[in-house]
Amino acid sequence: MTATYPDQVGEVIASLAQDAGENIGALLLSFDPERVLGVPAGSLTLVDDQTLKEWFASPISKEVEVKS
Repeated sequence: MTATYPDQVGEVIASLAQDAGENIGALLLSFDPERVLGVPAGSLTLVDDQTLKEWFASPISKEVEVKS
């Protein structure tokens, strides 16, 4: 099986993967903390908020400073 337009198919797949990643990031950042398996509130931190923001922040939204 061969694709008639492999470049375009690749662009669509890459776009879908990027969109999925952005949506997952938004869901993780909007997470409402709840108790898990009876663990006391605040005693279990899987990933801190700042790390999540760095992982899922859009590079376009970050300001880039060019040093001369």
